[in-house]
Amino acid sequence: MELLVVIAIIGILIALLLPAVQAAREAARQTQCRNNLKQIGTAIMSYETNRQTFPPGRWSRDGYAGPDRSESDYIPGCHRYYSSVNAIFLVFPYLEFNSIYKQAHFPPIIDSNWVVRQRPSVFVCPSDTARPFRDATSIDKAVSSYAMMSGSNGPPSIGTSVKYNNNGMFFYCRAIRAKEVVDGLSNTIFLGEVYDGHLVEQDAMLYTGTRHAMLRSTVNPINTPPGKGLHYGDMNGAFCSRHRGGAHFLYGDCRVEFLNENIDPDVYDAMGTRNRKDKAHE
Repeated sequence: MELLVVIAIIGILIALLLPAVQAAREAARQTQCRNNLKQIGTAIMSYETNRQTFPPGRWSRDGYAGPDRSESDYIPGCHRYYSSVNAIFLVFPYLEFNSIYKQAHFPPIIDSNWVVRQRPSVFVCPSDTARPFRDATSIDKAVSSYAMMSGSNGPPSIGTSVKYNNNGMFFYCRAIRAKEVVDGLSNTIFLGEVYDGHLVEQDAMLYTGTRHAMLRSTVNPINTPPGKGLHYGDMNGAFCSRHRGGAHFLYGDCRVEFLNENIDPDVYDAMGTRNRKDKAHE
């Protein structure tokens, strides 16, 4: 009888301790996630200090734009060669990932299997349930737990306002200068969390800059499930995390905040743009 009482007490203690242990583990995971974003933010600021611009969200336009195209076919500021590499890859040297960076051709056309399979831990949130790679065109490509903010223009639009003329920090071909961030760096989101980037509906491939994938928007609320909300094809371009109730975001002053998934849509929209007055939904 006494043994049964002892066993029952032990069971109760375990039941009481387990939530506390789980909470402590999640707190540790959140701390690591915040530290990851701060490191990436510091690298972005080092890039800006060195070049007087922030990196473009995507190096060039969609598809190949070679010498056979007429000058009028080019979007101003876009490069004539095909390269889908994104701002995150362009700051690799400032994260001490020079060995990976140097393996890519420059202009950076990433065609090395070794390069696209590299997944530095700073791009992985411990709470993210993503598989390490996404199978894309027969090459396993590393996925990220963090994506860039393009602005308030997003799905279902696919045109110029999304790709080439969005109102956030990172999109195709444009390298934004600090003076263009009229709302102030401390009020402007640079990066946010995503999860399960190996899924077609999430498509967070670490090295590429594609609309609604690694270049996301405030169109859908935080933690909108994959395939839900406003979307283009499979993508809804929403930021999301496995942390309960919201997601972490990096601001232009390298501050990281946890935003509640029920944040006012207008407030969220404003945080995603570099100039609230220039907001223009397509």
